[in-house]
Order: sequence, then C-alpha cells, then structure tokens
Amino acid sequence: MKSRNTGIDDLVKEGMEAAIQARELIWKFTTLQINQAEFVQELEDVHAKRIIFDNWDDFQHNEAIYPCLEIFQVIYSIAEDVDYQIRYYGLDSLREDIKQLDMSIKILKRYLGQESNLNLSSKACKCH
Repeated sequence: MKSRNTGIDDLVKEGMEAAIQARELIWKFTTLQINQAEFVQELEDVHAKRIIFDNWDDFQHNEAIYPCLEIFQVIYSIAEDVDYQIRYYGLDSLREDIKQLDMSIKILKRYLGQESNLNLSSKACKCH
C-alpha cells in the first residue's frame, strides 16, 4: 500500500507508539513498579505538548488523524494533572485514560491499514 503522506504517517506511528508507552507506564505506576515522580517524568519525556504545538496545522486540517491528537492530549493531561486526578478520583481514573488510548490506537491502526499489525497485549492491559 502506497503511503498517503509520509510525514502524517510518521506522526500517526509516533502517536501509536506514545500511546502504547503511556499504557505501559500507567500499568507500572498503578502496580507500584514506579513512583509518581518517575511516572510523570517518563510521560513528560514523550514531549506531547511540543508534538501538539509542532503539528497543530496537520491536526486541524486532517480529521483522520484526530485520534493522534487525542493521544498526545491524554498523555499531556496525565503528566500535568496526575496528582489532582489521583487525589480526587483515585488510581482507577487512569483506566479511563487507557480506554481512550486504546480507542485512538484502534482508529489509527485502521488509518494505516494495520488492523492487527500492532500488538496491544502489553502488561498495561491488566488495568482493565
């Protein structure tokens, strides 16, 4: 299958990889394998805010990749507000973030024509 736009496809793949990484980090955090500071630092290392800013025009003009924007927004939001989220809603609130990441990954896989090419069976799935 010929690529539609290599830059957009690369952005989508980066989003999918970031979502999988975030799912794994959520699992590690909720199972106490990493502490909150490590969790936040590793989420910040994804550079979601910079990616959103640098690719804003692509996100605005290509609704097919909107789920990619949602992935980076979820990651950025968790990194910025995890203390508040946990204090008021508990660790279980991160399950909703996993559901959002899973839904976005599924849509983006279809965009790339990879219905079953990306393995989502990481340990992070145990949070469901």
